[in-house]
Amino acid sequence: MRVGVDSSVCAFNRAGNARYAQYLLHALGELGRAEHVEPVALTLPAALHATRAGLRRKALVAFWEFVYAPRLLGLLARRARVDLLHLTMPMPLGPNAPPTVVTVLDLTPVLFPQWFTPIMALRGRRWLRLALRRAAAVITISQHTADDLLRVVPDLTVPVRPVLLGSFLEQACGPAPLPAGVAAPGYLLSVGTLEPRKNLALVLEGYAQLTRALPAAPPLVVVGGAGWKTQDLGAIAAELGVADRIVRLGYVSDAQLYSLYSHAAVLLYPSRYEGFGFPLLEAMGCGCPVITSSSSSLPEVVGAAGILIDPERPRQLALALELLLTQPALAAEMRRAGLARASQFSWERCARETIAVYRELIGAEQSARGGAGSFLLRKP
Repeated sequence: MRVGVDSSVCAFNRAGNARYAQYLLHALGELGRAEHVEPVALTLPAALHATRAGLRRKALVAFWEFVYAPRLLGLLARRARVDLLHLTMPMPLGPNAPPTVVTVLDLTPVLFPQWFTPIMALRGRRWLRLALRRAAAVITISQHTADDLLRVVPDLTVPVRPVLLGSFLEQACGPAPLPAGVAAPGYLLSVGTLEPRKNLALVLEGYAQLTRALPAAPPLVVVGGAGWKTQDLGAIAAELGVADRIVRLGYVSDAQLYSLYSHAAVLLYPSRYEGFGFPLLEAMGCGCPVITSSSSSLPEVVGAAGILIDPERPRQLALALELLLTQPALAAEMRRAGLARASQFSWERCARETIAVYRELIGAEQSARGGAGSFLLRKP
């Protein structure tokens, strides 16, 4: 079975959706021979890549939306003679594509358009609508996202299969020096693109409250590339009196991220909404305790291995941090629990379950061609 896997998002993004496409392709390639599956990477030429914000990236996204996805991708898939096409995120696919599996990462543009610019929210809703129109099966990256999708699109008539993700970070990276500006282990760590739902303002407020209770609290290291509708975090930190205790790193390499997780006292990830939450799994896999939100898919990822808080209450974050920093036995137990929890997730399992969706779709299509019914049949 030849499967075209679109990874064009990697041309202009390094965040969660790009990592999903990259890691899934790698895992499918590792399993391909044993599972009789040949993944074919479909993407934009390297010469067009533009991962940094700016005019070049905006032009690339426009080309991707109005030319590549609706006009070229289906032709590329047909020329590659694939049996089906896997969109690793919703895209405005044209009518010339083979049977298509679509991964829906989350429903944020539909449920929370206020967290985006008007154009981004409109684009996200449009892409989802057009992708579902072409989909013969849907994969979500958590049960919570599957539930959201069926709630938002109750008349969806194709199979929806939750397939949880994994993390290559602890396997693919070796030790690396901590980035410049991070002087010693034991710091607090925040990881994520700087955009509204990541809730960085609450992180700063919770941290400020912590420093008032524990004046010797370790510094806060903030990792993440510039996103959109970002508040002036520097001004917020200055107003809270903690600007000199915060280290902002921007984007870092996987090797640096591995080291940052490995030497952190805790990961703070009080996101308001996630389809999965890569940083949680990566941190737990590196033995880093995690504090996260009690909302969306995040409890599904951490299970009983993390501390859950209300993402709108900075006081809860401050208290959770104080508890963790003043009780070494608790921190040690959370490290052990996080490693055990992370071991339950793997990209190999993700790839196997994804291949099962491919086989279900191909089998249903063959039955349909033989007159035994339609492969656009049912919800789970």
